[in-house]
Amino acid sequence: MEKTPHPAVLAIALSDWPQRSGPAAVRVPFRRRACIPAWPILPACFSRLPLLLLALFLLTPRGASAAGYGGEPLDFFRENQPQVYEFALKQSRDLYRTLRNQGFPYPLEAAAVVFPELLRYSTFQDEIESLANEILATASEESDGFSIGLMQMKPLFASTVEEIVSADPGLTKRYPSIALAGDRSTAAARRERILRLRETEFQTEYLKAFVEYEVRVLRLAGEDRECRIKYLSAAYNLGIRESREPLERAFGQECFPSGRRRLYFNYQKICLAAAGEILGP
Repeated sequence: MEKTPHPAVLAIALSDWPQRSGPAAVRVPFRRRACIPAWPILPACFSRLPLLLLALFLLTPRGASAAGYGGEPLDFFRENQPQVYEFALKQSRDLYRTLRNQGFPYPLEAAAVVFPELLRYSTFQDEIESLANEILATASEESDGFSIGLMQMKPLFASTVEEIVSADPGLTKRYPSIALAGDRSTAAARRERILRLRETEFQTEYLKAFVEYEVRVLRLAGEDRECRIKYLSAAYNLGIRESREPLERAFGQECFPSGRRRLYFNYQKICLAAAGEILGP
């Protein structure tokens, strides 16, 4: 009997499609059509989306759905996708130790805010890398909205961080590898940015610069760690912000992994729980 993808897995896959607001997002037009009622709506036409990724959506075996799950978010992944969970935990712990050894002031906050994206990357690693190959080949404006690499950063997010770093002498001194001057919108600049985002070392620099900037402009240095994680994770998920109010509206939304309010978990809650796991034995 042919198996169909369950909503939780399908939602993780579709969540990478650009639909967020702010600097981390870009709108790419597509058409929708109705599908099997039990599924979320499946786009009928993806611009420049590899058939391999679409095939994965259609062939993934049915498993436990997050819909109606009443437990803690990490328990769902730990129980239903243990390999995905263990991968994300290992990567986040490695990142935490690296940042701590570098003397970065917010190593746990940085590692925690990318934990949900590590879950997403682990789920579709091969397909994400295949998509990155196609994005690199085209280097079109549409590529700015697709997540790339281990921490699932969008080129548009990276471009925003580059602009911020280049305009700040202190950040330029600390992050010279991403303090890029000149026109950042050319095809050559986009291609170079995509190549950088495929390297974890560069993604780590973007992450550190993002955290340092947001801690400063959102006045988070004097707050406790839990508060910093809440605001930083909202900004990482929604896009860089210079005020708290738009981020606070996301605190109660259960948008991960689908990006749609009706599905499934709260991004900030995952990050807060992950912080405890990262510090665990």
